[in-house]
Amino acid sequence: MNKKNVLINASAAKCGGALTILNLFCRSKSSDEFNFYFIISPVKPSFLPKHSKWIKLSTSGVYTTIFSLLVVNFYYFIYKCDKVISFSNLNSVLPLKERVTYFHNILICDSPAIKYKLIRFVHKYLNQKTCMYIFQTDFVYQRFLAVFLKVDFFKIAWPGLELDLSGVSKISDDGAQVKGHMKKYYVVPIVNLDNLHKNFKMIVSIASQLVESKHIEFRVTAKSIVFPGLPHNIKFIGPLTREDFLNEVANSSGVLNVSTNETLCLPIFESICLNKPAFVLNADFLSGLYSHFPEINGLYVFNDVTSACCLLESFNMDSNIYSKQIYIDGYWDI
Repeated sequence: MNKKNVLINASAAKCGGALTILNLFCRSKSSDEFNFYFIISPVKPSFLPKHSKWIKLSTSGVYTTIFSLLVVNFYYFIYKCDKVISFSNLNSVLPLKERVTYFHNILICDSPAIKYKLIRFVHKYLNQKTCMYIFQTDFVYQRFLAVFLKVDFFKIAWPGLELDLSGVSKISDDGAQVKGHMKKYYVVPIVNLDNLHKNFKMIVSIASQLVESKHIEFRVTAKSIVFPGLPHNIKFIGPLTREDFLNEVANSSGVLNVSTNETLCLPIFESICLNKPAFVLNADFLSGLYSHFPEINGLYVFNDVTSACCLLESFNMDSNIYSKQIYIDGYWDI
């Protein structure tokens, strides 16, 4: 086995799922005694491989595509790399020795946004077919096949969770008493309210129906906005650090996800692994989760606003242990 210099392209991994995926990969290589990793990213990973060099660089929008196709080759050759792993959903246009593309954005398959149309064009016509593709679930792979030509090499690999609980302090299992009722609050992991697939309007509808239930609150991980007629039981707590987010979930009544289109939605499993329920709108991406884990204790599915309200209002925490090590462990032999 020959030593390899591996270039990691994560130039757009500023926050959210993209940064989580980068951190999970780097953690998996933290004890690699053999290979050397050159990591391009805007944020320094929380774990670094034992032999590595971090290169601070940030891209966004169309420049991420240009960087991944063309500019990344400069770093590949200057550092005499043998392999490039791209976390930007597309890869170098050149036929390099080894190209691995980690595909983790389902919106690329069907979103009408210009940037996603551009990425679809790249996958179809700019020398991407012979890359090794990594898909997180069979659902994502099948959606990819429905849009693009069949790829020559691929793996389906569960990423696991970035779940450092050392900074999590659980205040109480019971919550606060509010006028004789148990105080419930649900964490809504939406950072950008402009992302239509995050379906914030459904959160507003659910909160409006439950506004008279003085003991229920919805805490959204987005910046506060001026929204006429916004129910007072919606609170904006802003984008959170990993530690603050895990603390928020650990002391909540669970996570509420109403997205219509997701790749994985890792907060579902972060909640479950903190032994808090995850309440999730019945959307197509759930089939990918169940293909990995046929039974997911702690995941409660609803179909519409009415069924969501009934579930959230009547749900009582039990003593079940939802967490399983299989959710935390990921496959990163890529």
